[in-house]
Amino acid sequence: MESDAIATARKLAGAPEFHQKMRDASHRGEAHAQAKLTAEDVRAIRREYVPCVVRQRDLARKYGVNQSVICLILQRKSWGHVK
Repeated sequence: MESDAIATARKLAGAPEFHQKMRDASHRGEAHAQAKLTAEDVRAIRREYVPCVVRQRDLARKYGVNQSVICLILQRKSWGHVK
């Protein structure tokens, strides 16, 4: 038999408020167990990158991540919460 809490959770699973609450509760940035970068690293990457002068690949090597991670950081698709 299904408990009331599970039944309520199943009803809310499709609700926008539920999804927003889950996004807010997720482990972002340094709080994520597998994070390789800190918020300060992300700020430094954004400061150091100069198109046609400093390559994303070079920054990736320096910080020990893949070039695609650097690209996502620069586009603010990743680590967007860091100003």
